[in-house]
Amino acid sequence: MEILMDGIDLDKISITFSTIFPFMFTQYVALAQNRGYDISKLRGTILMDILHSFCVGQVPFNPPLDVGFKLAVDTLEFAVRHMPYWYPLCLDTYDLRETGITAAQEIAFGFSFAFSYIEEALRRGLHIDEVAPKISFTISAHIDFFEEIAKLRAARRLWARSMKERYGAKDPRSLKMKFHCNTAGSAQVRQQPLNNIIRIAYQAMVAILGGAQSLHCVCYDEPICLPTEQSHRIALRTQEILAYETGVANVADPLGGSYYVEWLTNKLEEEMQKIIEEIDRIGGGYEAVRTGWMEEQTRKMAIQYQKEVESGERIIVGRNAYKVEEDEEEGIPIMKIDPEKVEEHMRNLRELREKRDKERLKRAMAHLREVAEKRNENLIPAIIEACKAYATVGEIMGVIREAYGYSYDPFGVLENPFK
Repeated sequence: MEILMDGIDLDKISITFSTIFPFMFTQYVALAQNRGYDISKLRGTILMDILHSFCVGQVPFNPPLDVGFKLAVDTLEFAVRHMPYWYPLCLDTYDLRETGITAAQEIAFGFSFAFSYIEEALRRGLHIDEVAPKISFTISAHIDFFEEIAKLRAARRLWARSMKERYGAKDPRSLKMKFHCNTAGSAQVRQQPLNNIIRIAYQAMVAILGGAQSLHCVCYDEPICLPTEQSHRIALRTQEILAYETGVANVADPLGGSYYVEWLTNKLEEEMQKIIEEIDRIGGGYEAVRTGWMEEQTRKMAIQYQKEVESGERIIVGRNAYKVEEDEEEGIPIMKIDPEKVEEHMRNLRELREKRDKERLKRAMAHLREVAEKRNENLIPAIIEACKAYATVGEIMGVIREAYGYSYDPFGVLENPFK
């Protein structure tokens, strides 16, 4: 984090951390405090949504569900109390949609997760008008043009109604659904990859017409490799052309009043509400994940989607229709990682472990374990102190895991070095 932020004025930027763990956030706060910044003036966002990660194939890398959920709400509570310009909980419905679920399921699942976090925060004594304005979303801008626009419009309406009627929110800021859109990586295909540039442009327009506050375009080589400099630049230029040449961003809700779009918006909102009510009967988003119900839904939809593609019921240009011989496909540059860079990173980590103040580290980790064992205290301040002692992410998570009765290392390889 020190290397990453070298030469950057932290109070002059807003930063986003895409991770289900709070540790990049706590490293950032530790760095800011070490540099003498007032953390109450820092701005940023963290995608701290542990619940969704149990539905999108990340389970081997997750903290246990109860631990991860507590860390998410701890982060939310810490930011509410100490960092008024920070968005500590960004719900990642984008990853959910990548599994193959429907537009209505994407929003309903994400909202149910948000309700679980909100309700735990309220149990801790926070007020809905403190919590709701701190929540944001990262949503998919998928390929079905009008359905996706209607999805985003329906989501904004459903969020406002839920905050007002379900939780009694009074502050207008609580009713505003703040969301970022990613164009859908899963909608891009390896065959004839330059066609993905067209797909991405349409998806980006979906996000704009649906009211997104910010936008990220994936790169056309997404199904093949990490982005090259060329593909990254094309993704950026796609946004800039939309912003500065097309005029589509000049008016809010430009499709409002369209008979079809309004009908579809109403239809999707009703579908979302029904799914939320079904999840409520299970016990809410947390219980839907804990019992495996949510994962089963995503698995079923992934299988259904794949069958539709393989049967030709769902047409994907270049993949199952309008194909060309493989040697006719456009050759594109491939991003390859330099193995020396990987080795350099590992060397840096080994050197860090050797050079850090081991006594300070032991004290910080002992304090972290003590706080974690109490179960009812916010862990974020203790994690920040561990970061200042240069504890690694694995070490911090391992100590917390043990305090909750789990093994230090989920893979059973490493022993706790702080015993």
